[in-house]
Amino acid sequence: MGHCLRSPAEGPCECGLYLRCSKFFTTSEYAPRLRDRLVREQQLIQDAIERGWPREAERHTAISGRICELLTELDEPIQNDDSEGY
Repeated sequence: MGHCLRSPAEGPCECGLYLRCSKFFTTSEYAPRLRDRLVREQQLIQDAIERGWPREAERHTAISGRICELLTELDEPIQNDDSEGY
């Protein structure tokens, strides 16, 4: 869903790149993948709620929020024109 700009000397980035890495970089080219991941996160939120797992729902909500931030920064729509709202 993007790239880490860490140099080889810095070693591999082991974080959830789009969530925390200060060197994460993405472009509009990745917007469809970000939107697909957003749909999946919404499904996981619903599943966690149904199972009574509030911390898991909170985690997926945070991921969903970060993906929305990235799409906004890219001036990309949050959802596809042909998809339903969240």
